[in-house]
Amino acid sequence: MTIPVNKNAKDTSPVKAIFPAFFFGFVALIGVDSASAQQNCVRDGRTNNCAQLRDLGPPTVTPAQTRNGRIVIQLNMREWPSFSAPVLTVIPQNTCVPVGPCTYQTDGWWCRARFNGRQGFVKKIVFDTANRNRPAITFRNRC
Repeated sequence: MTIPVNKNAKDTSPVKAIFPAFFFGFVALIGVDSASAQQNCVRDGRTNNCAQLRDLGPPTVTPAQTRNGRIVIQLNMREWPSFSAPVLTVIPQNTCVPVGPCTYQTDGWWCRARFNGRQGFVKKIVFDTANRNRPAITFRNRC
């Protein structure tokens, strides 16, 4: 079935940005207007700013590579990719650390990280209890 497209029509919809929404391990892109975006987006750490689209997923690396990422929330580095894993160390906010490769678990992306001579896992997106349980990225995919 072919859907006709009017290539001359102008888009007058109020959609200003597209954000991924996470449903049972699947990602759907949802368009929201700018007012809703400030209320319903994935936050950039503990700021009131929405995270950039390039920072919502894991960094793009091969299994043998890492990429420097900037920690934007003080973050527990764990022994394995699970909140039940022992905490190896705490990575301070605004620290650049090598991250990757990443693995997808039932609760989202976990990425390998190195800090102060230790290696473990950090969660990519968390529900920030200090900010009304809003989702927030824990690190940007660059420094």
